[in-house]
Amino acid sequence: MTRRTGRDRSSSRRTGSQRSRCHVAAAACAAAALALTVGLAASGTDAAWQASERAEATFTAATLGSIESPGCTSGGIAGLLASQVKLSWERPTSLSQETDVSYEVSWAPDAPPDGPLTVQGLEYTFDAPSKLLGTTMYVLTVTPVANTWRGEPFSYKASVTSALTLPVTAVCLTP
Repeated sequence: MTRRTGRDRSSSRRTGSQRSRCHVAAAACAAAALALTVGLAASGTDAAWQASERAEATFTAATLGSIESPGCTSGGIAGLLASQVKLSWERPTSLSQETDVSYEVSWAPDAPPDGPLTVQGLEYTFDAPSKLLGTTMYVLTVTPVANTWRGEPFSYKASVTSALTLPVTAVCLTP
C-alpha cells in the first residue's frame, strides 16, 4: 500500500476542486442550453400555432330560363305612320314570385350608347331612331336578370321604314 504524502493530498484537493468547478461549469452550461431550448421552443410554438376552423354552407344554383309569352305589337294603324313597337313578356316560370327580376333590353343596330336598358316591368316600347330614307331591320333582345344571375335572352325582330326622317311603318316580325 502506498502512503500519501502532503504533496499528494494538496494535488488531490486541487483535482477535487477542479472537479467541483467542472461540475459547476457543466451545470451552468446545461442550464443555459435548457433555457435556450425552452425559450426557442416556446417562441417556435407561438409562431407555429394554427387555429383550426370549419365552416359549412349550402349553395344552390339558379336557372332563370328565358321570358315567357313574348309579344310584339306594331304601332300606329296596322304599323303605318309609326316608329314604335311594343314588346311584352311574362317572367320566367322557373322563378318564385318573391324573386326580384328586372329585364335588360338591347337592340341592334343603333344600340343604346350606355349599354342595355334596365326595365322593371313586363313591357318595353321601342322607338326607332329617325333615318333619312330606308328600311332598318332591328333585333331587340330581352334578358331576365335576378341579382347577378342572367337568364336566356329572347330576341324579337322588327322592321322600321322611314322617308325624309318621318316614320312610314314599324312592323313586328316575331313572334
